[in-house]
Formats: sequence, structure tokens, C-alpha cells
Amino acid sequence: MVERYLPQAKRNMSSLYEQVVARYMQQLKGDSQVVDVGGGRKCAFAEFRPAGSRIIAVDSSEQELCQNQDVDETRVADATKGLPFRDNEVDMVVSKHVLEHLHDIKGFVLEANRILKINGHFIHFFPARYALFAIINRLIPDRLAQRLVHSFLPETKGTRRFRAYYDRCFYSGLRFLLSEAGFQVEKVYVSYYQSHYFSFFVPLFLLSSLYELLLYCLELKDLAACLIVVARKVDASQERSQR
Repeated sequence: MVERYLPQAKRNMSSLYEQVVARYMQQLKGDSQVVDVGGGRKCAFAEFRPAGSRIIAVDSSEQELCQNQDVDETRVADATKGLPFRDNEVDMVVSKHVLEHLHDIKGFVLEANRILKINGHFIHFFPARYALFAIINRLIPDRLAQRLVHSFLPETKGTRRFRAYYDRCFYSGLRFLLSEAGFQVEKVYVSYYQSHYFSFFVPLFLLSSLYELLLYCLELKDLAACLIVVARKVDASQERSQR
């Protein structure tokens, strides 16, 4: 496989996301709560929760949540309309491939800030707005996009596909929004690799690989393929007193 020779392809972002969530979750106290937004049918990091802590999956599909045997509780809710938790109630809000589907990501970030405790963490993995595949996704009709995804990625057949907006889903855009909303960004993991989307046509795959290699070398993070963002809710009153 060509990928093994591409430096930009060496990081498996999906596995890294699970490792990052597991690492932060293991630092929690026993009575903590982790909210997995878009939790769906399963939770890949459930085995790493500390004894006494709880994972709550939130999803708009009750049918999918009914199949989730990994978490401690499920709640049916539309993340674009609010999260069903009290102020300062939870310790972590996490998601995988959710943020790109939110038409108002600022509202979601503010809602996550509302339900998180001080020093609680916001950890999210998502494809980025200016990746080639994301630009193509926004240009073609949804029905055609769904057929193409199922054709190029057969493992996605039978899964739901929501419209992707990619609102503020790029490095500088989300960093600024999080800072404005009362978060401190602790870490951003970046991947430029996206050529597997074009593996059906070798010349296109090679052109894409060269393009993303250039981005990788120049560290043009706003043009990345996908991101994992780790941010912490800060104490606004304490922050004001330090100014």
C-alpha cells in the first residue's frame, strides 16, 4: 500500500480520538459524567471509564440508542436544539463526526460550556471545512453525495447520512470560537490525509497525495483534512480577575 510511505498518512485519527478520550476520562473521579454526543449504537472508549463514573450517550435516534449496550444511560435529544443536562453538571462532552453536521456550531459550543463543570473537557473529532472531500461534499447534491460515499466506502452502506455544513470546522475558526465561548484550547491534533477518498482513480489519488504532503510540510492547519480538538472550560470570574 502506498499509504505506508506517506508521512501524512501515519496517524490514525479515529484510534487517536479514542485514546485521547480514554486518557482524559481516566483522570476523572469516580462520580463523574461523560456525555457522548451522537453516541448512536456503541461507545468505543466505554471500557476505560473509571469505576463509579458514567457515560451518557445522546443521539437524535432512539432506534440507534436502543442498540447501545456500552454506556450507562441514553438520552434522545437533538444536539442542535440543546443538551438535556443541568448547568455545570457534566465533566466531559465528546463527539466523533458530529460537529460538521451542526448548522450552528456556536450554539452547540455555548451549550457544551453551559453543562460542563469548571475545568471540564470538550473533546471532538471532525472532518475539516477546507479539505478537498468536504468542498466536493458541499458542492454536489446530498443524494448524489450519499451514493458516492457508499460507492467509495462500502462499509458505510446502511448508515444514516446527515447533511454536512462544516460551520467553523477548521483550525483557526474553531480555536477562536472556543476562546470566545470561555474555553482554553489545550491541544489540537491535525491530519492532512484524505487521499483514500480518491483511491478509485490512481492519478487523482496521486495528485491528492502530493497536495496533502505539501500541506503537511507547510503545516497549513486551516486546510487540514480532519481535527481532534481538546479544550477545557475555564473559570470566567477567575480569568477576569487575572487581567
